[in-house]
Amino acid sequence: MRSRILLLSFAVLLLACVMAGAAEKLTLSESVSLALQNNRSVMDAQEKANAADAKLGQSYSNFLPKLTISGGEGLYYSQPASIVLPAQLGGGSFLTGPDEAGNSSSYTFNLQQTLFAGGKVITAWQIADV
Repeated sequence: MRSRILLLSFAVLLLACVMAGAAEKLTLSESVSLALQNNRSVMDAQEKANAADAKLGQSYSNFLPKLTISGGEGLYYSQPASIVLPAQLGGGSFLTGPDEAGNSSSYTFNLQQTLFAGGKVITAWQIADV
């Protein structure tokens, strides 16, 4: 029984040595590079730097004009107005306008540029640039 445990322990130890020898050996620079790639605080700092770059782009966009384009189409129906003439004018009645549906369309183009905002635009850009 004792020899079986000893033989099994030796087999596990031998297997562990073989597996360790099969692992890829890294140089010092590869080890440092791998550690930096997987370091949580380094990844957090990189994401904060990316967010700061995005905010700088957003603050710069306040210097540019803004273009808004919108449109719509539809149908409308207008019921004609009925006008009744008094008896002094001969009486009778008549309708004004057609009794049918019509097309409706509207398009809007809006170009807006901030000329003066009390220093708000330039200050936001300077803060984002820090």
